[in-house]
Amino acid sequence: MWGIRWIALSRNIRFFIIKHPLLFDWTTSCGVCDPEQCSATPTSCPGGLIRDACDCCYVCGNLEDTPCDLPGAMFRFGNCGEGLVCTPVEPDDVGLDASDSYCACAARDVICGSDGRTYSNPCRFRRASGRVAGLEIARQGPCRAAPQVEIPPMNQTAESGSSAVFSCSVSGFPLAWFEWTLNGESVFQPNLDDGVTVQVRSGPLPYQVTTWLEIDRVMTSHAGLFTCIAKNEFGISNATARLNVVAGNF
Repeated sequence: MWGIRWIALSRNIRFFIIKHPLLFDWTTSCGVCDPEQCSATPTSCPGGLIRDACDCCYVCGNLEDTPCDLPGAMFRFGNCGEGLVCTPVEPDDVGLDASDSYCACAARDVICGSDGRTYSNPCRFRRASGRVAGLEIARQGPCRAAPQVEIPPMNQTAESGSSAVFSCSVSGFPLAWFEWTLNGESVFQPNLDDGVTVQVRSGPLPYQVTTWLEIDRVMTSHAGLFTCIAKNEFGISNATARLNVVAGNF
């Protein structure tokens, strides 16, 4: 009885290895492709269908910003999906392991979707179209729309005499123009107010702008609600944070 079970188990293991050879031997040559030995073709692949490392069976391709194997490298992560290329990590790529390579979109064309969202490349649009029914290309280039606050300022507490910094990131096209208000009245614009510095820079994402408001020396008169206001020709958006001022030793 045990002999029969062992034979059956051995056959199952052998069949699994034939189906998935790269899981067991990364250095074995591929040999002759036999499509009948391939697993069933995946039916849901956000990254699209591609051939496996042996250029034989269909598998799901890796998504954008996921690890991948450079041509000729030992199999570890697999190959990139449709429209993506495996790219070595640059020294200034924050948050990525410098020893690996990652999938990046081969095309850099910005697309405005029918959902009103701006997609930084065709790969991201293609991936979204698999999730959003009826999503189409509305126009090439960014969507023209009112600003949207992506990262609002945060509430904070500061001692009198210390410094305080608020930041606010907004997306939209045309790019937004900013102003800051305190309790709906005092208006701070870039570099116009003594003791209060306002800076504006593009990024960190495409068609995104970030502004910082820094108070060099906090006073009790600075306590209240700071509002970041972003405007363009299509509308206005804002976000508010509270600054609590407590007695300090400065």
